[in-house]
Amino acid sequence: MINKIAQPEDILTTAQKFYPGNFRDISESGFVDNLYLKAPRMPGVKEAIENGKGQANVAEFASGTGRVGDATRKVTGTGFNYHCIDIDKGQFGKEDWKSRIIGSVENVPLANKTQDVVFMLNVPIPLSEVKNHLLKEGGLDDTKKGMLEMLENAIDAQYKLNLLEGARVLKDDGVMVVGGKYMLQTEVRMQKNIEDLPLKITKLEVVDIDEKVIPLWRKYGIDIENPTFMLVSMKKTKGDMQEAVDFYEQVLYSSLEQLMRIGGKKEGKSMIEEVLEEMRKANA
Repeated sequence: MINKIAQPEDILTTAQKFYPGNFRDISESGFVDNLYLKAPRMPGVKEAIENGKGQANVAEFASGTGRVGDATRKVTGTGFNYHCIDIDKGQFGKEDWKSRIIGSVENVPLANKTQDVVFMLNVPIPLSEVKNHLLKEGGLDDTKKGMLEMLENAIDAQYKLNLLEGARVLKDDGVMVVGGKYMLQTEVRMQKNIEDLPLKITKLEVVDIDEKVIPLWRKYGIDIENPTFMLVSMKKTKGDMQEAVDFYEQVLYSSLEQLMRIGGKKEGKSMIEEVLEEMRKANA
C-alpha cells in the first residue's frame, strides 16, 4: 500500500496534525454502544468467527481501545484473535486478550489474507478537515472551488485506499464492516462507487445513536447536527487489487500536486499552503 508520500507531502502530514487526537471521550462514553453492538451483527461476521472455532482473526483499524472487540465478544459469545491497530499507542486499552499493533490505516502491519473479519468504524481521513475549513469560510471564489474539487478527489481516493488495505488483509470471502456518517447513502450507490474494488456490499443499515454524543463530537472538533450513522457490511471478492491500488494512489498524488498549483504563488506560498497556515494558527 502507501509506503511513501508523493512530492506534496506537506499537505498530508500537516492535515494529519490538524485531526483531533483523542477519540476516547466519544468511544468510551457509552453513547455509541448501539453502533458497536450492531457491527458484529452485520451479515457474515458471526458466521466467520464461529467457523474459526476460537481461532478466527479479527482486526479493527483505528481501533482506539478496541471496544468493537468487546461488543463482538458479547454478541458472538465466542473467542477469537483480536488485533487492535492504531497510529497512537496512547489510545490503546490494556486487556490481555487484545493484540495491540501500532500502524496507520494506509499501511497495516498484517500479512495478506490473514483476517476473517475487518472492522473500520472510526477511520479518520484528515484531508476532510481541510475541506471543512474551506466550507466554513463561505463565499467561495473559483480558486477555492477548484481546491474543493481536488480535495474531494483526494478524499475519495484515500477512502478507497483504506478499503483496499482492509481487503488486502482479508481472507478470500472475508467480511469487512465499515461505519460512517449517514448522508442518505444507498447500497446501490455505494456499490457503484466501489465497483472497481474487490468488495461486494451485503447490507447497509442506518443506526441512530444517543444524541448526548453530539457535544462530545463538537468538543472533538467535528460539528454534527444529528447522530445518525450507517454500517455497511462487505464480502471480499476476486479481482486485481494491485491495479486498483496503483490507480487510486495516482489519483491521490495527482490531486495533491494540483492543489499545490492552484492559485499560483503569493509571497512564495501556494493557496493550499496559505489555507494550511490559517488552520495551523486556528489550532495553535
